[in-house]
Amino acid sequence: MKYRFLNKPILQKKHISFTNTLDYTIYLFLLFFIFIDWITGIALQSGFLSIGVPYKIFLMMLIFLGIKSEKKIVLLLYFVAAFFLSSFAYFFQISIDTSSAQATLLKTMMLPFLSIYLEDTYKSIPQGKYILKQLCTINAIIIIFNQMLGILGYGNSTYGGTGGTGIKGFFYDGNAITVVCFCLFVFFYSFEKNRPLSLLLFFSAFLLGTKTSVLAIALYFFTINYLSVTRKRKILILLVFLCFIFLIFYLINYTKIFAYHIATMQRLHKAFDGHILSMLLSGRNEALKTQYIYYKEHFSITNFFWGTGGSFNNELIELDFFDTFFSYGLIFCIPITLNYLYYTIHNRTNKKLLIFNIMIILITFTSGHVWYNTATALFYVINNIYNKVEKNEIRCMEKY
Repeated sequence: MKYRFLNKPILQKKHISFTNTLDYTIYLFLLFFIFIDWITGIALQSGFLSIGVPYKIFLMMLIFLGIKSEKKIVLLLYFVAAFFLSSFAYFFQISIDTSSAQATLLKTMMLPFLSIYLEDTYKSIPQGKYILKQLCTINAIIIIFNQMLGILGYGNSTYGGTGGTGIKGFFYDGNAITVVCFCLFVFFYSFEKNRPLSLLLFFSAFLLGTKTSVLAIALYFFTINYLSVTRKRKILILLVFLCFIFLIFYLINYTKIFAYHIATMQRLHKAFDGHILSMLLSGRNEALKTQYIYYKEHFSITNFFWGTGGSFNNELIELDFFDTFFSYGLIFCIPITLNYLYYTIHNRTNKKLLIFNIMIILITFTSGHVWYNTATALFYVINNIYNKVEKNEIRCMEKY
């Protein structure tokens, strides 16, 4: 009975129809989300201005207009009010670059805007699953295409610019793309069961050469498969994982990027007197201690609620939660944290989503590049609502 509905026209239609022009416009903006980041990377590397910021500001305005739930508009109004109040507070402090602070705050606001809009819009239309799949597919192809160009020698390296190590192609922030690759890998491997595309995404992440890109995907892949098999087969999974580790160590001797990471680890090991945690976190925990001491010495009610506009001690820790709290205060830090906790708790019965959400939180607290990465926000939300959209689509087909 279930398969009969696969022949219904609603799933065969190649043309996507929306109930209004606004939703279709937002869909087109999201469809080219990664492409705009790609063009922005080319522009910035060529000395031109970024087109990404105005593009995403306009997109957020469209999303705000597209929200249909009156109750959830209240939440969005909170962020809008907080944004303008923060901007007003920063304007009177000479040491703060107000425009830079505003741009960063807008990046953090993308997550709640997208989560409210996508969940309300796509779970209420029959084509929701197909549309979300198309959004992920087109953006994944752009990333893979970029990495292929990188192999051919176009673009820049992840570390060290042209002629350095790792391949990020024309993207400006290689670390940000690593988390996007992880999100898309989870989508195609766990939800769409598209092995060829998930393999290409893993290869793209491998080419990026960051620790997060390889370890996140490898750990997720191992954990999901380990928890999904019988006790006897768990041993086989462990052996495969160990073989993968040995393969990585073997590649260290033959690839430039792994040699780079080993040299970095040795340098950090020496710099932090053998402290393992400091070495693994690249000294972020030490930076956190320094920032905390500075924060206590300069504590004020204003800083507690509004932060310092991104100029806190003139240094980023690269731990998203603490960077947001110190720089933009409790008024932004708590709602964003609750957004991540909501999906983690709400989807706790789905093993694949639970592991994915826990790993995203771990990345947030260990390497950053999540809260301020608008592309990550998009695919993070899609992963978390895809199951809801799929269930609604099945109900629509049964009615049909």
